[in-house]
Amino acid sequence: MPLWRNAAIPTRRGTQGRPGRWHRLVKLFLHRGVFLCRRCHDLAYPTERSGEPDRAVIQAGKIKGRLGGNPDVLARFPTRPKGMCARSYARERRRYAEADARIDDAFIAEPTRFK
Repeated sequence: MPLWRNAAIPTRRGTQGRPGRWHRLVKLFLHRGVFLCRRCHDLAYPTERSGEPDRAVIQAGKIKGRLGGNPDVLARFPTRPKGMCARSYARERRRYAEADARIDDAFIAEPTRFK
């Protein structure tokens, strides 16, 4: 449950944290009965805790989804959507190829991870 603070107003309440770890806050989170920032609670988004191969799979799926295709990594790459600039499509295809190469490298390095 977030609690918003205006960071532009310097007050004593605008800084919070554990001893030895004081920093400026914009948003506080209630976790286990204590209001602290994300760093002090050690809160993270799912992609912050995942490894490089998982982030590459997510990125590849997002690129294919933006182009109107199936975000599954094993599905075919979608054709250029009507109205999309050819340069934009080429850029997205290049970004997908880079993410796919990172997935392949991870699979070669650790094949048992992808069962």
